[in-house]
Amino acid sequence: MSYVDKSLAEGEEIMMRGQWPVAYWIVAWLMLLTLGLLVVGVVLFLMMALHMLTTESAVTNQRVVLKRGWLTLSTQELPVSNIEEVRVEQSLIGRLFGFGRVIVTGTGEGVILFPPMSHPIDFRRDIENARTRARGGANGKPAG
Repeated sequence: MSYVDKSLAEGEEIMMRGQWPVAYWIVAWLMLLTLGLLVVGVVLFLMMALHMLTTESAVTNQRVVLKRGWLTLSTQELPVSNIEEVRVEQSLIGRLFGFGRVIVTGTGEGVILFPPMSHPIDFRRDIENARTRARGGANGKPAG
């Protein structure tokens, strides 16, 4: 079971999970295939794969979550009611292949810089939808 699934509060539902772009997996495999004869290719592939497999990002109806790590754990969580700004950054390559970064800024000094992900605009939209619901805009009632 993933960290996000384990940490859900009562009534909290996952709206969207972040996913690594396919391009990142392709780069990892290309490094393995081209440099695989050298130990460096295997090491780079394993490092990239482990990083991608142990990083989770999600939007729930109550918070945004970024979890990194396997043996050591690092999490960043921000309640949707405390979010002030959500930005998407996409390079030209990112726009062509459908990936980019989402940056969430909360009240105070809370900033979550998500790693590159597939469909960042959809992820941003789900954050905004959760914010609207938390403020009572979706059905006139606050979430909870």
